[in-house]
Amino acid sequence: MSELPKDCAAYITDELGWTLDDVVAHRIVHGEEPKYVVLMRDDRGGHFTVGFVGRYSARRPLGDYEEAHPANARRDGWDCLWDAGEWEHPVGRFRNAPASIFEGS
Repeated sequence: MSELPKDCAAYITDELGWTLDDVVAHRIVHGEEPKYVVLMRDDRGGHFTVGFVGRYSARRPLGDYEEAHPANARRDGWDCLWDAGEWEHPVGRFRNAPASIFEGS
């Protein structure tokens, strides 16, 4: 499994009080806005999700009438969007689930 982004790992350990051993899987979900979603094992043997949304900054100063877009912005990290999304599907479903399944979390 690839390494969990440091912002996500810090939130899980520092804010939620879980260990990284409780992480079952994690991935970027590409939808209307990219999210980073982590599947966690809970104390009862079930699973829940923790979702993060990107924190961005402009690559250069923007003009008065200029908006940030993927070409002139960079992702600086991840901020928590939700931290208790129920997951009632198998772990394999998490790895391949479409973005729409995470919209209501």
